[in-house]
Amino acid sequence: MNEIQYLKEFTRLYKENSHDKYNREVECHFFMHKENRTKITSDDYFLSCFPSAICGFGSRNTNFIYNCKLERLAKLIEGTHDVEKEELEELYTFWADENDKERLRRYYPNDIKELMPYDDFENDYYTAYPLYRLGGAYLDFEKLFDLGIDGLIHEIDSQPLNSFLRACKKSLIYLKELIKLYRDDAMDINPELAYTLNELLEHRPQNMKEAIQLMWIYVGVSEIRNYGRMDNQLARFLDDEQDAYKNIAEYFKVIRQRNTIYNGRIILGGEGRHDLEKANKICSIALKVMKDLHLTEPKLTLGWSKDMPDSIFDNAIDCIESGCSYPLLYNDTVNIKNVKESMNVSYKEAVDYVPLGCGEYVLDHKSIGSPNGIINLAKVLEGLVNDGKCMITNKKIVKHYLTKEPNTFEELYAVYKQELDYQIDLLAKQEKFEYDYMNNHCGYLFNSILYDNCIDRGKSLLNGGIDYLGGTLETYGNVNSGDSLYAIKKLVFDDKEIRYKDMVDAIRNNFIGYEEIREKCLNVIKYGNDNPEVDEMINELNQYVAVTKKSKSEKYGLSSYLIVIINNDANSRLGYRTAATFDGRKAYEPLANALTPQNGAEKNGVTAVLNTVSSLDVNNMAGAVYNLKLSHDLMNQHKDMVKELLKIYFSSGGSQIMISVINQEELKDAMIHPEKYPNLIVRVGGFSARFIDLSPLVQKEIVSRMVY
Repeated sequence: MNEIQYLKEFTRLYKENSHDKYNREVECHFFMHKENRTKITSDDYFLSCFPSAICGFGSRNTNFIYNCKLERLAKLIEGTHDVEKEELEELYTFWADENDKERLRRYYPNDIKELMPYDDFENDYYTAYPLYRLGGAYLDFEKLFDLGIDGLIHEIDSQPLNSFLRACKKSLIYLKELIKLYRDDAMDINPELAYTLNELLEHRPQNMKEAIQLMWIYVGVSEIRNYGRMDNQLARFLDDEQDAYKNIAEYFKVIRQRNTIYNGRIILGGEGRHDLEKANKICSIALKVMKDLHLTEPKLTLGWSKDMPDSIFDNAIDCIESGCSYPLLYNDTVNIKNVKESMNVSYKEAVDYVPLGCGEYVLDHKSIGSPNGIINLAKVLEGLVNDGKCMITNKKIVKHYLTKEPNTFEELYAVYKQELDYQIDLLAKQEKFEYDYMNNHCGYLFNSILYDNCIDRGKSLLNGGIDYLGGTLETYGNVNSGDSLYAIKKLVFDDKEIRYKDMVDAIRNNFIGYEEIREKCLNVIKYGNDNPEVDEMINELNQYVAVTKKSKSEKYGLSSYLIVIINNDANSRLGYRTAATFDGRKAYEPLANALTPQNGAEKNGVTAVLNTVSSLDVNNMAGAVYNLKLSHDLMNQHKDMVKELLKIYFSSGGSQIMISVINQEELKDAMIHPEKYPNLIVRVGGFSARFIDLSPLVQKEIVSRMVY
């Protein structure tokens, strides 16, 4: 079937089943996978099935629910004639109206459209943006291993069937058909793979290879991008450690080949594991695999607790020292308590928290907390002092702003908080609106099957099937905004060194002609130096945003609505669209990276920075990220000191840390001679990447970060 035939048939199935959202999903989803099967090779150890179709069903951004890639369709139209061209033009018109991402935006209420008139945060100059996705789903793969496909079908049959459950059953039957097709495809090319696939049709997984293969197929049909607590999942299949190393290595390779960039989490360690002895062995093997293979994915994530075996902590530090930037370290002692309080769940449930993507927390196969909105706090402050307008485009970007010069810092801060409350409210409204839209158009059946309670209740995960349907808002510019507020308070109101008007004029002009003012702004003590006064400003701002956001959950019918202070590479991209800030940062420069002090602000060494970060209150949040860069010399010569420093940081309340071990001169040389550094891996923010694959904008920001 060629692409035109596929497009016509997919559209027919879509129209024919429009009366039943669940059955439409089943038929369109299976057809998409069946007709876009991955080509199997003799070298494949595991089968991957991630179709790339002109028209399809999905859960993320450009593949949001039902979608057609209109640019590809336009090129097809250019190469056709007469009747077929007319048919394709009709299909183009149809899908231009039916693409769910664009249709959702058309349905937004006017207040959401006014706040977020555009979607492209990389190229526009507004304060807030929607993200279109069902992100961060973690599935119960242990249940999949316990029951196998036939066992899941039997579980559904044991319930009173409704349209949702009938569709779930049909999806699993089609999944078996898909595996049969792949088995037949592999029979002559890769008999060993064909044998594994056939075994999965006959029974539940019997060994680690079968378990990973079944899970990876299910990842493909569910489109999830984070893979869960691997040591819990695979401990039962650990027999031979050499065989486990082989299977885990091949598993990591297909994850890397998928290349989700911002996702790909595998969780190790932490509290709440079942078979501790075997789980620790899986953990150690996974760390060795990552150290040996030096991959940018999966995002290996290690939960730290006081009773973690020294051998695992040592393996983790060795892995980081090798330069692969993994594992990411999370403090279960702090995070479980915070998740319990922030999400209002039991301790037993909070133990199952898992970080997704760039660092947002959800509960493993129990909750959804899709990060579906972005707010740039520094951009809000920009509009506040500039008559509500962007200093770069002169377009309106905030509703509440200063209409006259403030007499006190508290007056300025109050209006800033008023605008933050307004924007956060609309972002919460947008999140719930998006969930409702998704629920009205599909059931995300494969996700629902492996989420707690959906089968028992006979409801999809967005339709009351799960206990915890929450939301997450990505916040950027937190540190720059806190430092800026402190600089205004200190220089304008407390010490009266600079007039308010002159301060605002300085940033309007990007400090050109106001170099003396910029110097004073730069010299004000900043976050990251263990200074209680400025750190409290950052903390107070973060908690105001966090508590304000949390308060919106009940209003909009969400189990929780929490901020996450993360970074992928958005600090650079948003910074490029943000005017100068009162902390001395010039226009178009990157914003500070999550909870990491802005570049050049740390004056008192690594201990002061760690003291600052560990002192912050991360309650009422769904995650907060800190990146630390260490030199090769420090790690090589003082590794024991680094280990002790990290243990003190966690014992003092640090919730998370991401560490890169790099050579600053190598980074600079790689910008000039990229061909010499094909395997130089760096921590960007919530993800790692080959340095030479990053844009020059992001490369420059990484080079400018403080290295200890």
